[in-house]
Amino acid sequence: SGILDGLEDAVSLRDLDGNVQMINRSGEKMSEQFKGLTLNYTIAGTGDSVIEEKLRSINSRGLEHQGGVREIISASSGDSAHIHVARSTFPYRNARGDVIGTLSVMRDITATIQNEETLIQARAAAEAAARSKADFLASMSHEIRTPLNGILGMTEILIESDLTPDQERLARIVQSSGHGLLTIINDILDFSKIEAGKMEFEAAPFDLPHVLESQVELLRPKAREKDIELSFDLSGLISTRFYGDAGRISQVILNLLSNAIKFTDSGFVRLNVEASSFEEDSDSLLVRWNVSDSGIGMSAETLAVLFTPFTQADGSTARRYGGTGLGLSISKRLVDLMGGSIGVYSHLGKGSTFWFELKLKVSNECPQQIQLRGKDSKNERAFEGHRVLIVEDNEVNQKLTMLQLEKFGLRYQIAGNGKIALEILQTEVFDLILMDCQMPEMDGFEATSKIRMLPIGSCIPIIAMTANALKQDQERCLAVGMDDFIAKPIKRDKLEAKLKLWLLANQSIRKRS
Repeated sequence: SGILDGLEDAVSLRDLDGNVQMINRSGEKMSEQFKGLTLNYTIAGTGDSVIEEKLRSINSRGLEHQGGVREIISASSGDSAHIHVARSTFPYRNARGDVIGTLSVMRDITATIQNEETLIQARAAAEAAARSKADFLASMSHEIRTPLNGILGMTEILIESDLTPDQERLARIVQSSGHGLLTIINDILDFSKIEAGKMEFEAAPFDLPHVLESQVELLRPKAREKDIELSFDLSGLISTRFYGDAGRISQVILNLLSNAIKFTDSGFVRLNVEASSFEEDSDSLLVRWNVSDSGIGMSAETLAVLFTPFTQADGSTARRYGGTGLGLSISKRLVDLMGGSIGVYSHLGKGSTFWFELKLKVSNECPQQIQLRGKDSKNERAFEGHRVLIVEDNEVNQKLTMLQLEKFGLRYQIAGNGKIALEILQTEVFDLILMDCQMPEMDGFEATSKIRMLPIGSCIPIIAMTANALKQDQERCLAVGMDDFIAKPIKRDKLEAKLKLWLLANQSIRKRS
């Protein structure tokens, strides 16, 4: 009895009729706490509520076979629970092994329950905040990309028209400014996806020299403007084909090269790539990229915070060179998520060398190429005879898409929303549908679902044109029956590639039953 009275847990012994034969001091205190309160009994592990009489029956007659019962007792007054107790009940046997009663041990778990409830509430609040953030990002992406689609698309068409040299120069300034804004939007979206843990990576075969060359050529005009020698060296590569996410690797390379060109007023920017083998893994190589420049360099203080989000060297650097300060932070996060490492060597006034390393599996496959039938991409007769239904509510984007399709020699018809598109499809035949997602009366998602139920709707390719650029937006488009996805702002070459895939490459790419 003395030992039991020293326990913090409540211990009691009852006979088969439920009469208390022994109870320790903690049990007496707990019984006093229960007075005047409503008791609710829940079988632990199941969440099943039981009345005390049934519980006593389980404890007394069924213990011999069950070996014990554990339940949670919640003592409350009104709607609020005050005390939560975990009770474990076991059969109490005599010397012959007969069950003559029950032994119960009870522990106060009120604090544990309250902590769990607090965590549940905090998790619900965090999930609600994450959903709100995702909704906000999707909304902002749509609201910004929609007018930007008109700006960049119309400027692209304008530059190809008969302009004077001065007019073309001004148009290219507008185009460059628009692409700068698009880069900022993409950086913010990528950073938000990384912060939310929603960044996804692909693993597909790719040709590394092709990836590098495309990024260098993309930046060559900017380097030429500043009279910077831009070069790359692949002599250190012992293999050129790998498995990985070529898009994300390209993004890191582009960020580092862009950064080097931005902070270099004259001299050079050089990209060097080399690979080394693993003794323990003959199928993979450690690939290292080095981006060196003769730019302004950085101090030790700047290097210490270089990969911190929204950070630049100082206020004067931000004013002179611009930018959000997200590029390097995003690059580091991407490399980390791909299992690699990234760093920099730099001295103020003596240039910098940024590097990153990734372990990549060597591929023997050729990167997938789409074999297109038909004529050269520049030949307007390649799409001759095909009709496209443009489902878009924004008048500027309607006009832009019309002009782009006219350049390809395609015939088209406009529907201002999904409802109008369904009406048109009752009497008209089309080879492809370009479908905006956010529209009044009937959006692109509902329209696609209804089109797929039409007799003629099962085999018409539907390409989503959306200003929402997040991964879940693409998944939603495919889930409702769309065949492909193109994010706004839509460049003409990307639109052309989609059209060639679905109109020319293989007429039976998608045949539905």
